[in-house]
Amino acid sequence: MKKEDTKEKIIKYIEEKLTRRSANIICLSNVAKDLKMSKRTIYEIFNSKDEIFENIILRIIAKFKKNYNEIISKIKDNEMNVYDALGEFWKLIFIDRHLAHSKLFEKYPKYFEKFKSINKEFIDTLFVIAKKRKILKEDFKIKTFYYILSSIAHTIVMKYEMELENIVEINELLCYGMFQA
Repeated sequence: MKKEDTKEKIIKYIEEKLTRRSANIICLSNVAKDLKMSKRTIYEIFNSKDEIFENIILRIIAKFKKNYNEIISKIKDNEMNVYDALGEFWKLIFIDRHLAHSKLFEKYPKYFEKFKSINKEFIDTLFVIAKKRKILKEDFKIKTFYYILSSIAHTIVMKYEMELENIVEINELLCYGMFQA
């Protein structure tokens, strides 16, 4: 098997495990055994367990950014309204389990900062689109927009059948954007 194929196999396997477990309890010996390879093979591809997790986080962020760009394109092409875009965006985060790896983000905070900045960029883009479409008045402030989004988070959570605990996480992401604005 080629080195790139093996690397991909390891990353996909561990990423799948991370949806059910914390990064701290993933043992590379068990990963090697389950994948029918030696632990040495894993370390020939990756310098450390941290390098594997960093690769996974970067993939999560790249996938998230790609999906975010697709949603923005749909809004710009009038295939989706701003409210539904918010729901789709938060669904990406929670239902598709992008934040299932929050323990990883705790371990690697610089990546969580990147993730939060992508969230802020999305909300800011929605704000600009909403103003251009005159959904919001010209003098409407970005912080007010974040506040309103925070107040309707529960409605979006219910509409998209997300877990109620997600309201707290949505508001945390919104607060980050609000204080960065």
